[in-house]
Amino acid sequence: MIFDFDGKLQVGGNSSYHLTSFDGLTAPDIRTASNNYSGLDGGYVSAQLFGMRDITIDGFYIGKTCADAQDLRIGLMNNLGIRYLFPIRITTFDDRHYYCEGYITDVKSNPDTMRSGEFEISVVCPDPLIYDGGDGQTSDSAWMEQLVHKEIPGGFIIPYELPVQWSAGQPSTLVNNMGTSEAFPIFTLRGVYHNPMIYNITTNKWIKLVYNNPVSSDVIEIDMKERVITRNGVSIMANRTVDSSWFTLQPGNNKLVLITDEADDADYVAMKWKNGFMGI
Repeated sequence: MIFDFDGKLQVGGNSSYHLTSFDGLTAPDIRTASNNYSGLDGGYVSAQLFGMRDITIDGFYIGKTCADAQDLRIGLMNNLGIRYLFPIRITTFDDRHYYCEGYITDVKSNPDTMRSGEFEISVVCPDPLIYDGGDGQTSDSAWMEQLVHKEIPGGFIIPYELPVQWSAGQPSTLVNNMGTSEAFPIFTLRGVYHNPMIYNITTNKWIKLVYNNPVSSDVIEIDMKERVITRNGVSIMANRTVDSSWFTLQPGNNKLVLITDEADDADYVAMKWKNGFMGI
């Protein structure tokens, strides 16, 4: 296993910091809201939610000299500072790449001998999911991208005259969330859209904007996780209809479609998301 903290420090692999054990990559803490019935047997569970993820990494270092060992020990403290959300790239024993983000909560290291010592790194991850790590080099490679199209009828009219004039159609877009958890997509609309609506047919949820004066240079971004909608960097949350939902992509296949009021509007929006896992 290899843990890489934003390129500042690596534990495992060919690093001078050797990995001995780790904990916290299985399912995160589960918060269960429950209570007993009054005057009856049993009780009820009203909700279950994930808590934050805690990761602990234990290892050791061996220096060629006493000064080298001391530099390695000090490097743990100097490279793993607080008040910074570290991108953490994880490479498993079978060379699969994953990604998460966390804050350093503790770094312990005592020199056991003149040239060696053990250490323990504690991390708390506000987002409990672990994501597909892409190429294992950059966190941006973890994003999955796809276009969501309008539904456009195609084919030819019956009865017909020869030669048949066939027009190309476009069905709803099939999006495959390959993770084991719901995923929050980000939609980017570039160009002209009159009252655009993005509809998740699979979950029967949608988000719609009341927007009648678009221009070709417009860039609208809808972030489902952060619940933010911007036009050219400025919030347009007031344009969101009251029946809209902040929807997610379910694990597996999702059918999505773009709907607008004008035939000449742009035919698609760009969408990106990360495949998330409860544990690895």
